[in-house]
Amino acid sequence: MRHPIPAALLVLTACLSLPAALAPGQMVQSDEPGDDGAPATSPEARAILEDAAIAVQKLDALSVRIALSGGGSDMFVKFMPAGEATLHARRNNEADAPELGPWTTRVVGVGRDRADTGEEYSYDFAFDARDITWVEHASKSVKTAPGDRARGGGFGLREHLNLDEMLGAEPLARELAPGAMHALEDRQTLDGVECDVVLVTYEQEAGRRPSRRAKHNKSRWYLGVSDSMPRKLERIHDTAYTLSLDVTITDVKLNPPLGEDEVGVRVPEGYEQIDQRPTAPRIGSLPANRAERGPDAAATRPAPDPTAGRRAMPDFELKTASGEPVTLEDQRGKVTVLYYWGTWCVPCRQFSPLVSGLVDTFAGKEVVVLAPSFMESVPEAAAEMISRNGYKQTLLVEADEMRRSYNVRVAPTIDVIDSQGRLIIRETNSKEESAQEIMTRVQRTIREELDRMAGKYTNADTETE
Repeated sequence: MRHPIPAALLVLTACLSLPAALAPGQMVQSDEPGDDGAPATSPEARAILEDAAIAVQKLDALSVRIALSGGGSDMFVKFMPAGEATLHARRNNEADAPELGPWTTRVVGVGRDRADTGEEYSYDFAFDARDITWVEHASKSVKTAPGDRARGGGFGLREHLNLDEMLGAEPLARELAPGAMHALEDRQTLDGVECDVVLVTYEQEAGRRPSRRAKHNKSRWYLGVSDSMPRKLERIHDTAYTLSLDVTITDVKLNPPLGEDEVGVRVPEGYEQIDQRPTAPRIGSLPANRAERGPDAAATRPAPDPTAGRRAMPDFELKTASGEPVTLEDQRGKVTVLYYWGTWCVPCRQFSPLVSGLVDTFAGKEVVVLAPSFMESVPEAAAEMISRNGYKQTLLVEADEMRRSYNVRVAPTIDVIDSQGRLIIRETNSKEESAQEIMTRVQRTIREELDRMAGKYTNADTETE
C-alpha cells in the first residue's frame, strides 16, 4: 500500500491562499527581527539542540512509544495520517559494519493513512542505513530489501512514525545547519516531564521547493530538561495554511537491554520469508564472529592488546589560517588531538582554553593539538578568536567536509588519535560532566598513550620511532 497523503496535502495547500483560523497554539508566529532587520536567532535555543544531539550520541539503545496525529487547520486534519507505535533502536558497531549506519531501528504499531476514514492496518518494520525488513500481510510474507528499493504496505506511515532526525548519522543535522534559525519558547510540562521548547525554521535552498521527504519548513521540539530527550515533535508545513504532523513521545527508556526479539522482525506462522537482496545477513542478526566462551577461556586468553579495536581514521588535507597544508599522515609517530569547534559553539568557550593548555602540558613530547573549525559563516572569525584569546592550538579552517568524513556531529568534539592514525577515544560535551573533567580524561589518555609508545618501540618498530 502506497501512502498518498503527502501529495494530496501539497495539492490542497497549493490551491489555497486565504488566511486560515487555526486552533489555539497551532499558529506559528513570525520570527522577531533583529537590529539589522534579519530574523533573530537564539544561541541558548541552539545550545539546547546541541545538548540533545550529544545525548543521542551517548546512547547505546532507546525505546519509546510514539503517537502520530495531525495539527493545524481543522479543514485538513481529517486528511492526515494517524497512528501509534513502539520504537526500539539499538546502536550498531560501526567499526565492524559502517555500511549499516549508527542504528538498527524497529517500529511496530497500527495506523491509518487518513485519520477520519482510513482503514486501520498493522505494520512491523526493522531497518538500518542499508536494508529494511517488513511484514507484508497481503502476501503473507516477511521481506528484506535494500532501503532504496523496498516497496510495501505502510511505508508512508514508517516515514512519519520514526525519529529519523535524532537517529540519523548526524543527530539533528538539519536543525543545527548553519542557516537554521532557532527561537526559545516558554517551557512546558508534557506527561509530567518539564521540557524546553525550541522552534526551528529551516533554511530553504534558493529557488527550490521543499522535497516530499522533508516538506516541512519548521519544527517545534519539546526536549526534556533533565535528559535532553524529545517528548514531542511538531513537523510544521507553514505556508498560506499551517499544518503539522505531531509526534508525541512517551515511555522513554534510555539504554534498555534490547535483544534480537526487540529489534528484529519476527516471521508470523504461515508467512514466507523473502530476501530480495543478492547476499546479505538479515537485519538484527548476530555477527558471525560472536560465540560463547567456555569456562576455561579466561585461563587461555592472551593479555589484552591496548590497541585492539582502534579504527584507522581517513587521511585529510586542511590548511592553517596562514594557508599551510596539514594532513593526518604528517602526524605519524605523534599523538594527535583533533578539537572540532566553531566560534558559534557556546560550550566551546569553556573547552577552548583547556585545549590550548594541552600544548603547554605536553610541550617537548610527541603530541600535536589541531583545531578544525566548521560551519563558520565568516571565514576569518575563527582565526580572530584564536588570536584574540591567545590560544595555542593550531587552527585548521574550512573543515566541514573533513568533519563529515570523520562522522563528527556536534561541537565540541575531541578525538585523540594514536601514532598510527587510529582513534583512541572520542569525547563530547556532556551535561553530567564539566569541561575540566572531560579534559582531564583526555590528558590521561594522552599520557597513557605516550607511555605505551615508549614501552613498545623496538628495533622492529623503526618506521614509527
